[in-house]
This record gives sequence, structure tokens and C-alpha cells, in this order.
Amino acid sequence: VSASGAIVYQTMVRTPRETDASLARWRVDYERAYRHVASLPQPSIVAAELAVDLMPEQRSASVRGALWLENRRLQAIDSIWIMTRRDVVGATVQLGNARLLSHDARFGAWLFALEQPLLPGASRRLDYSYAINRGGVRLDAGDADVAENGSYLTSTMLMPTVGYRPSYEEDDMRARARAGLSDPTQRYGGVAAIDSLTREARRSGQSLTWMTLRATVSTAPDQHVVGPGRAEREWTAQGRRFITYSVTEPMTPTFAVASARYVVKRATQNGVQLEVWHHPTHSRNVDRMMVAAQRALSVLGERFGAYPNTVLRMAEIPSGWPFGAFAASGVLYFTEDRGMLADARPEHVDLVTRRVAHEVAHQWWGHRVDPLNVTGATLLVESLAKYSEQLVVASLHGEQAVAPILAFDLDRYLNGRADDVSGEPLLRETTDESYLYYGKGALAFNALRPVLGDSTLTRVLAAFAADEEGPRGAATAVDLQRRLRDAARSPEDKALVDEWFGERVLYDVRADSAWAWPVRGGYHLGAVIRVDRIVSADGTERSAPASGTMVELLVTGEGEGSPVLYRGQARAEGGRIHLSLELTAKPAWLEVDPMVRKLDRERSNNRVAPTLIRP
Repeated sequence: VSASGAIVYQTMVRTPRETDASLARWRVDYERAYRHVASLPQPSIVAAELAVDLMPEQRSASVRGALWLENRRLQAIDSIWIMTRRDVVGATVQLGNARLLSHDARFGAWLFALEQPLLPGASRRLDYSYAINRGGVRLDAGDADVAENGSYLTSTMLMPTVGYRPSYEEDDMRARARAGLSDPTQRYGGVAAIDSLTREARRSGQSLTWMTLRATVSTAPDQHVVGPGRAEREWTAQGRRFITYSVTEPMTPTFAVASARYVVKRATQNGVQLEVWHHPTHSRNVDRMMVAAQRALSVLGERFGAYPNTVLRMAEIPSGWPFGAFAASGVLYFTEDRGMLADARPEHVDLVTRRVAHEVAHQWWGHRVDPLNVTGATLLVESLAKYSEQLVVASLHGEQAVAPILAFDLDRYLNGRADDVSGEPLLRETTDESYLYYGKGALAFNALRPVLGDSTLTRVLAAFAADEEGPRGAATAVDLQRRLRDAARSPEDKALVDEWFGERVLYDVRADSAWAWPVRGGYHLGAVIRVDRIVSADGTERSAPASGTMVELLVTGEGEGSPVLYRGQARAEGGRIHLSLELTAKPAWLEVDPMVRKLDRERSNNRVAPTLIRP
């Protein structure tokens, strides 16, 4: 403020690094220059030791690290490619017993020639450093990873990549065609690659990606850092707060650290320490989150095996990230708007409990069981987490609380398949189709639970997790389908397993008509229900009356709480169910498929009020 009272300020204006057009050119040029690297054998990061200094008030950070690179391939490696992120500043990379052949500053690409080939099982140390600068007034949206109160840095920001970065490729197919590029690099191997990849995993006894970690992070003195593993030591020095986290057993390579002016709530559950780190004024859902996490650890641990760590942390991060929550190994990160501040009124579906349960479930599905990188991998990570979420919600609120969740997942699936111009893949071959792994996959396990039996489905999934856990695991959706089919008791049940995972089948289920009349001791209910089966194959749909299909039915009565008068199943023959029931009270509603066990293309006609017939 000047002597005259006028406000005077000086700041740096940071202009956008590039326009959309120049970024598109950068992506095309990167792929043209370095796509060949994707086919070259490269070592794996097996251990990392990081030193991260956060300066939240300046929106900047410095990162230093040492990575141990091990050759987990069958052949020797004579050169190593390192790719640093395009948005870091002043990157340096050093590799022992190697000669730097080239450094491309535009793409952050470093090529080292090894003095001696890296034999299978041998390792090298890589040292690197760079700065992250998010300061200044930015004309573009900017990055939110280093913030004044609420920094969140993921492993992709904290470590360089060994080898090619497929994420830098242009994903707009029209732009690729204009640039003369071939199809994008495949993120997932096909079914044909399963056998060879499984043999490789079994031979080595360890994943190509699992790693150990030791990270020392410093931050502002009024902030706390949340990270993975055991908190070894915390101290203050030179006006800054430091903490060291360590993970001594190999973990999946996706992790993050967060820093903010946190307060923490702690509890225990079956020997596991639970921690919720949150902004001091954002406490409205903390108790609910703690209860949900405790219940999830209990329910899922009893079904699928003990939680593999001794601590489970939940940490709040700022809104603006493209997710509601994210599960790393042993740490769950929740955005403030969809976690700690989410609306959780009793009359609504309990989104907070659902989200916590889902992220806790990833400690089994995604971190304990890390599937092979082939089609169907997202089914094992996300669909099984969705099913686990259902189990936790039902244990807290009853089975009836799951039905609205399933109805939403059905809508997600139907809308997604309608918008998928490339055609719907089979569920066991899903890759990035969220309508499949979040929608159809969640519905599949819900539908198979009564078919196989709750105890049988639990036994299959528990054995699957035990057999495929840890770095030696080689889980695939094809194998899970086989296990479920083998556990089915009848040919009809086996066919239903294959229908969910290996076919594209919809149903048209509707309550055509229902009537009731009083009889001695109650009421008689009659109804006609139509069931058609629609199969999609080769770009066409074929509809036919369903025969042998079992459909669940629910009859409720009048009055408070809509008392259940009948719950059961009926078999469709020739596309029809002719229902005849004796009830103890007057029926108010007949509902077909109340727990959403069918992929019904139209649920608005599943509920009907019986017409009362006077005798």
C-alpha cells in the first residue's frame, strides 16, 4: 500500500505453456520420435528412495530420488530410456556404469548405454532431481498438485518413467488419422497373451512393477504430510516439518503424498490402526467415514482374507481432481467436496459409506490382487470393488439399501452401451469402458450371488485372492470366469455365468397385468409377467421369448413400511410367467426383479398395483 493509500502490487504472470494446437503437435512429434521405445526391453523400478521438499506457500517443490532398476526380463538389457515429465523444471538424471548417449530436452528423454549389459536379475541405481513450479498468476487452469493448503503429489509426479510414456500419445482418433499415425499403443494385452504372461509371472515369482519405498517429505511447519507405509520418524528442523515413511514389503507402484493443515482422528479395528486426516472445519462426515472403514475391514476381511497392512489412512485433498476418491496401498485420498463435505442425509443413498467401502475394497482388489495387464483387468479391480461395496452397504443398512445402487448401475450400463460407437466388448474383455466395469460388472456379481449361493461365491473369490495375491499373482478375468463356472451346480447356472462374462444379453421384463380378490384368510393374487431375452452379436440384436429364466418377485402390502407378503422366484416358459399366489393380506404392489438381477432394458414397467376384483 503506497503513502497515498493506493494498492500497489507486483507479481509474475505465467502465460500458458502452449496452445491446444501446439500441444497436439507435441504429442504427435513425441510419438513419432519415441514410439519404437515401447517395444524395447527395459528394467523395472524395484525400490525408490525419495526426498521431497514442499513449499506450499510458493506452490513449488523440489524432488530428489534414487531408483533401483532391476532386469526382470529373460534377456539382457544394453540401453535404458528415462522419460521425465514435460512440466518439471531443471531435471537431472544420472545412471551408474552407463554413458549418456542423448538427452532430448523437448521431450524429457534420456538414453543411456550401459558399459556392461544388465543381465536378468541384475540392478543399477538411477539418481534424479527436478523442481515443480506452480507459482504465479496462470492464464491457464494450472495444476493443483502443490497448493498453499492441500498439496497432493502422485507417484507419476514424483518419479520419472523408465521407457516409453503411452499417456503422452494423442488419443483423438480423428487427429491421429490427420497426422498419419497408426492405432494408439495398446494399454492391455489380448486374451491370446494371457498364457505367456502368466508363465512369465510364475517364472519370476514377482511382478514387473511392485516396489518398496522410503520417502522423506518436508513441508511448512503448520502442515502434516500423509503418505504410504510406516511413519518411521517425524521431526522439525530449520523451521520445517519432516517425516519419513517406509514400505519394506513390495507394493503396487501407485502411491501419493499429501500435505495440509490437518487434524487427525484415530481408531482401531481388529489390530489395524485407522486414521482420518482432514481440515479442522471439515468434520461433518469423519465419524461416518470411520464407521464405514471399520465395517469394510470387518466384512471384507472375514470374506476375502485379512487386510494386508497394519494401518489404513484416509486423507482429505482439495476438490478439483477428476475423481471422488483414490485408493493407494494403505492410503485412501478423498476430495473435500465428495468426501468430507459430501451430503449424507439419511433419506439419500449413503454415498459417503459407499465411497469409503469401495476404496477400502481396493486394498484387496487392485493392491492385494494386482491383475495381469490384459483385457478384463479393470473387471477384477473395479467390478469386485463395486461388489464389495454392496456387501458393506447391506451389512450396515440392509439388503434393500443396495437396490437403488444397482438401479443406478443398470442405467449407467444401458446409457454407456448406447453411446459406445465402437461396439460393446464382452465383460471379460473390458478395458477402459467404465459402463462395463462399474455398471455391468457390479450387476453381474450381484446376480450371481443367489445363483451360486453366497457362501460359494465368497469361497471362490477368497480362493482367487489367495492364489493370485502379491507380486507373484497372475489374475485374469478369464480365470475368474472359469472358477465361477466350475462352482456352479447345474448346466443352467454354468450357462448363466458364461452369459454374464462372455455374451451380450439384455432382458425385457414387464408386469403385464395383476389382479387380486379376497378369499377366506386373505387374498388371492394372479398376474401375467412377460420375459423376453435379447442377444446382441455381430452388430445385430435378436429377441425371443425367454424359457427357463428365473425371475425374482416381490409382493408388498398396504400400510407403514410396506410389509412383505411374498418374496420368491418364478420360471418363465415361452416368455410368460403366470403367477398364482395365496396371501395373508391385501397386496398393494407386485414388483418384478426388485434386486436388479437382470439387465432389464426398461424397469419402469416392473411394478404394478393389482386390480382389486370384488367377488
